[in-house]
Amino acid sequence: MVFKLEGHGDAVRSAAFSLDGRRIVSGSDDRTIKVWDAMNGEELLTLSGHADRVFSVAFSADGRRIASGSDDNTAKVWDAASGQDAVVTLSGHIHLITSVAFSPDSRRIVSGSLDCTIRVWDVATGRELRMIETRPTTITRDSRPRPEHFQPVSGVAFSPDGRQIVGGLRGIAKIWDASNGQEVVTLKGHTGFVNSVAFSPDGQRIVSGAADKRIKIWDATSGQELITLSGHADQVTDVAFHIDGRQIVSVSADNTLKWWDAATGRELHTIGARDTVHGEEHEVVGFVGQFTPAIGVAISADGRRIVSCFNERTIGVWDATNCQKLLTLKGHAREVTSVAFSPDGQRIASGSHDKAVKIWDATTGQEVLTLEGHISEVTSVAFSPDGRRIVTGSNDKTMKVWNAAPFREVFGEDLDSLPADTGDK
Repeated sequence: MVFKLEGHGDAVRSAAFSLDGRRIVSGSDDRTIKVWDAMNGEELLTLSGHADRVFSVAFSADGRRIASGSDDNTAKVWDAASGQDAVVTLSGHIHLITSVAFSPDSRRIVSGSLDCTIRVWDVATGRELRMIETRPTTITRDSRPRPEHFQPVSGVAFSPDGRQIVGGLRGIAKIWDASNGQEVVTLKGHTGFVNSVAFSPDGQRIVSGAADKRIKIWDATSGQELITLSGHADQVTDVAFHIDGRQIVSVSADNTLKWWDAATGRELHTIGARDTVHGEEHEVVGFVGQFTPAIGVAISADGRRIVSCFNERTIGVWDATNCQKLLTLKGHAREVTSVAFSPDGQRIASGSHDKAVKIWDATTGQEVLTLEGHISEVTSVAFSPDGRRIVTGSNDKTMKVWNAAPFREVFGEDLDSLPADTGDK
């Protein structure tokens, strides 16, 4: 372990690297946001101002601002250098804010809330530019929303050029103009709740997965349905375009992961999670709405390989072009919950219920390091943009930053002079 980030007084809800990889921001149930030096673990700033739990944090692309969303129904924008009182407070939501994200140009923030609205904000002034309402009836500040009020939005995100926002609703998906909140087009065709939506890398198409067991590809300009992909036996819970836009990966509650040809709709391959591991049968844990844990899936930066974990003890590495299994990574003693490729594609990191983080050689499948230090399940792993460090989150209420590069790069010592197969100092 390179260092341990200690300082929050309660559970850490969200963490993110700055784009340059030099800082980490975290949000906690202790109502604070903290900024850390990602090189040495030093606490740089504590941002106080929220009146309740902080659920979501994000750096702007230029690293100058931090956005936070809280159970106090507000989002805040902070100066990431000085940590002074919130530059602006974004007030308007009437229930907990579950997610915040900056636009690619760092000038706007989109927020999603349990009040069933999406709001777009001006970062400089804090002015609400647009409210997109997704509930059919009125919710007041004095009432908690009832189930019939909800029109939940899944996977709210900006388009690659930052001009549009897409979200999935009950039976439909919608695209909105991010500048004025006007509905651009409604994607009609699903008969169940749309669990996941994603833009293609070039922004010209949208893929959606729904509770009706179907995947649909749409023209992002006209809203025309281009193709329907059928094959899952239960609701589709997550969808994503491959980096080249030619393939789609989908996850379903039927415990399968499928690859599809995005042009023809042909099913290329299916990975079933009912595999026998250590003499036991294990299943995928699907992503239902926004509240059920997802399986771990990551695509290498060059788009050639996919790594996946099906909440079991092994990890699979697949050729994304022909869907052939390349490697099976074995070593964890309990279910693997999260996987990630390093930016250069040479290593894979994994976190597990066995409380350990492992680093693997992505070419040979050899276990390179085991990082031990968490005292409860590891729930998430992520590489820094330069690939030299890993940040992990755990049910032990801590984040840890680990050395993912050769030891001599970090400590100035020869690799041979340090203990092998540990992440300890």
